Amino acid sequence: MTGDPSRAAWLRQACSYLRNADPVLARLIDERPEFDPRAWMTQLPPMNLYGALLFQVTGQQLSVAATRRTLARIEALFGGHLPSPAELLAVEPGQLREAGLSWRKIATLRDLAERMSDGRLDPQVLSGLPDDELIAQLTAISGIGPWTVQGALLIALGREDVVLPGDLALRKAVQAAYQLDHLPTQQEVLAIADNWRPYRSRPLATCSPPPSRQPKPHQPPSTRAHDHERRPHTSRPDPQSASGAARGRFPRPERWTKVTTSDSMVAIVGTGNIGSTLAENFAAGGQDFLLAGRNQEAARKLASTLGGHAEVVSVDEAVDRADVLVFAVWLDPFKELIARYGERLAGKVIIDPTNPVGPDGAGGYHKVIGEHESSGQILAGLLPPGARLVKAFGTLSAPTLSAAAWREPERAVQFYAADDDAAGDLVAELIRADGYEPVRVGGLDQSIRIETFGDLHEYGTLGRPVNKSEALAAV
Repeated sequence: MTGDPSRAAWLRQACSYLRNADPVLARLIDERPEFDPRAWMTQLPPMNLYGALLFQVTGQQLSVAATRRTLARIEALFGGHLPSPAELLAVEPGQLREAGLSWRKIATLRDLAERMSDGRLDPQVLSGLPDDELIAQLTAISGIGPWTVQGALLIALGREDVVLPGDLALRKAVQAAYQLDHLPTQQEVLAIADNWRPYRSRPLATCSPPPSRQPKPHQPPSTRAHDHERRPHTSRPDPQSASGAARGRFPRPERWTKVTTSDSMVAIVGTGNIGSTLAENFAAGGQDFLLAGRNQEAARKLASTLGGHAEVVSVDEAVDRADVLVFAVWLDPFKELIARYGERLAGKVIIDPTNPVGPDGAGGYHKVIGEHESSGQILAGLLPPGARLVKAFGTLSAPTLSAAAWREPERAVQFYAADDDAAGDLVAELIRADGYEPVRVGGLDQSIRIETFGDLHEYGTLGRPVNKSEALAAV
């Protein structure tokens, strides 16, 4: 389990408490008596509060691989370690940009460093504050949200009662562990985790069942709510350096192998009506992304209005760097992109918003493929093995996509279709970032229903945006 007697004693005490508090955790703990939920933390360098926040900010909306590369370049810039606030302020922002940080993240980290250097924020005082007060102080800085601070609480301060309810991987783990027939909401996970106090950090990894024991979801006999999240702790570092000492490259913790929108690089390829509207909605939802298109000047002009959330790159770079690619183009250009990049798309989630229509010569539109064909299924058949297509973001016209986003009091729905559950769940998170409520219509064999003239499309039977209850009734 561990060679540290104090840590072993803490683990025994926490396990005993949690076994009595929650029968599901009792079963999981009994199945893996030697499991140490902090083991992945030993693969990280010790970090103080600034270092952990830098670590968390760097990883926002990035894939695991991209985060590791960026952190390694930052370490190289500072002689093999993560910078202290003073060290970060001493370098030109352009050097941090060359290391891979976006301008928005640079602004966030410099703002934080300035506050920690000029006395507005005292790291020692912050480290002694209760979780809620610490989160309130740090989330006042643009670019730092609760998830970022909660991760730092676990990594740098070793807080034992931290919950991160927005983490998709944790929500899916809770769904499996508690045998639910639905993905729990954040509020549901929090309600379940309330039974774990004061050890809510402990069950984060415990909830993930071993690979050989993935229980099949079913509806539990009672509607028990739950909500919770991610990461644990390591020893307190030297307060003068973010990392405490010179470190090597960051190894890949096992915990990071699950993909969520918080650890995936997203790219929009195309700056036409749908692409530009998606970009505006994503930025409004705080989603960072790459933006690419044949017209780089148009992409740069669009990005300049998005508050630093979009990084303009070439299509080649978007394909290489992104885990999730929204090809916001017409059907034929979409096919050309698949033909051009081929195997480079393997392992990625490809989002298809296409509608297979063209002008009919009389001022209207008609389908350009067979009446009973869908562009979603056609494009999925052209992708290389390992690439996963999800049909989404094409149910509404661009003007409606813009106007209906973030609707109150009930969000409008975006339908999506997916054969792969994990890819579908990831796209559902992006739909939420787009200002909509996601509703899955089924597999890609149902994608025809959410393309133009389909019964669930704006230009089909529905004829307008709908809320969730209306959408579920229609599906």
